[in-house]
Amino acid sequence: MAPVADAKALGDNLRNRFRRAGLGETEVARRINVRETTVINVWRGMLPSAATLEGMLGLLPISAQEARDLYLSRALIEAEMQWTTRRGKELLSAMEHHGVLDQSVHVIRAEPSASRRRRTSDPRQSRYVPQTGQPDPTGVSTPAELQQALQAVHVWGGSPSLRDLERLSDRVLRRSTISDMLRSAEPLVPDFDRYLAFLRACGIDDASIDTWVFTWRRLVALQQSPETARWISGMTARA
Repeated sequence: MAPVADAKALGDNLRNRFRRAGLGETEVARRINVRETTVINVWRGMLPSAATLEGMLGLLPISAQEARDLYLSRALIEAEMQWTTRRGKELLSAMEHHGVLDQSVHVIRAEPSASRRRRTSDPRQSRYVPQTGQPDPTGVSTPAELQQALQAVHVWGGSPSLRDLERLSDRVLRRSTISDMLRSAEPLVPDFDRYLAFLRACGIDDASIDTWVFTWRRLVALQQSPETARWISGMTARA
């Protein structure tokens, strides 16, 4: 493959290579000593760590040039994700300096848009911007809206089956619980542990979990009473 700056394309490429090699996610995870969910999420489009990618490539019959292109793809994706940070700019600069980037790789530099401004870890201080296109829960104000947001998470995660979600959550989730969470005619705020298990099984990363947790806590407070809710600052509405 030519180098790409798209995590989904990288994940598809890796998944197809392992399928041709006859290796499933369980065996890959065992051999490189990571969780099976990590392998599955990488194949669905989550950016792998450098160590995870190195471990994966070590299992494949692959040429030096193919490995180079896959490593370069990972670096391009990371640089694009971090473009508004100093590290992202330094990474691209270093790649250019060493001649890694050439005419076959095009990186478009642009001033960061309002939606990509620096964000803080506290969703009450600035508008949260989800990474890599993940669903954004900050506009949620009712259990019905939370259910819709979770449906979007399910789609974003590749629409895994209820059986797969049960397996990916290490049996924290049951198929009936997941079905209620996504399809109940009278939506309720889910149990906290199952809520987190569902988000992680669908690939929501650690950088985004805090905002989903804040959303859950605020909804529970609103259900108890307006007096309780007023002690939890409201989230900034979406622009």
